Amino acid sequence: MSTITANGINLEYETFGNPADPAIVLVIGFGLQLTGWPDAFCEGLAARGFHVVRFDNRDTGLSQKFVEFGPADLAAGMAQKMAGEVVTAPYTHVDMADDLAALITVLNLGPAHVAGMSMGGIITQHLAINHAEVLRSATIMMSTTGHPSLPPMDPATQAVLFSAPDDPEDPESIVALGLKIFAAIRGSGFAWDPDDYADRIRSDLKRSPDLLGYGRNLLAGIAAPAYYEKVGQIKAPTLVLHGDEDPLFPVAVAEHTAAAIPGARLEIIKGQGHEVYPASLAPLMIEAIAGHCLKN
Repeated sequence: MSTITANGINLEYETFGNPADPAIVLVIGFGLQLTGWPDAFCEGLAARGFHVVRFDNRDTGLSQKFVEFGPADLAAGMAQKMAGEVVTAPYTHVDMADDLAALITVLNLGPAHVAGMSMGGIITQHLAINHAEVLRSATIMMSTTGHPSLPPMDPATQAVLFSAPDDPEDPESIVALGLKIFAAIRGSGFAWDPDDYADRIRSDLKRSPDLLGYGRNLLAGIAAPAYYEKVGQIKAPTLVLHGDEDPLFPVAVAEHTAAAIPGARLEIIKGQGHEVYPASLAPLMIEAIAGHCLKN
């Protein structure tokens, strides 16, 4: 792994494959480090002829933290947003897209293929709107345009996703919550190994035990300006990749995204929830993303 300075901050990244091949940059979602993109998935894309780059978003993993801001007050942020006030936050998703654009530029990857999942898909849309020059193609995975008319997340799943561990000081309590969250957001089509997933969480905690940045990542979304009216400006060839069992963003959300972005193509994976982890899911995602990128 390596660290670069991009957009004035330090970002940790890792690469797979031949640097001479076209680049695919993977943008991870909320609550995950770059390791959230499984090695086998990255290696599979590299085997298809791509230089794969995964990185820690700001304030997560080994990238620069914004500890001086302190823990995010999400309730206060929502209250400010509902009142039409400027949300007090150290950064927004727009800044995170600026990070991504700078990473592509500093590493001389561009124009690059970019695939983002969940929050990473939102960041990818901001990149496509504000930094079209660095983008060769976009893959938006299990994400949303944020249009107010879209169906909401499943309330029970959302409650689990945003719950806290019983004992934030106990790593095993954090592991237990991680297992509970994944069980809630996964689909029925792909088997998973809870023991293996627990070991992955433990490994991530050893890599970076500071979890407060994830709250600030959430606050970044609350503070960011609405962008749903701008997605029609996206010119990059776009694939919208989604699972038909996603409990956070129902299929109608993906259908809206594909309809709103000119020329976008929608591909639905049967049995997939809000997940990229299971090994049996990797070949389907690799085929969809590599196929899209090879055409562009």
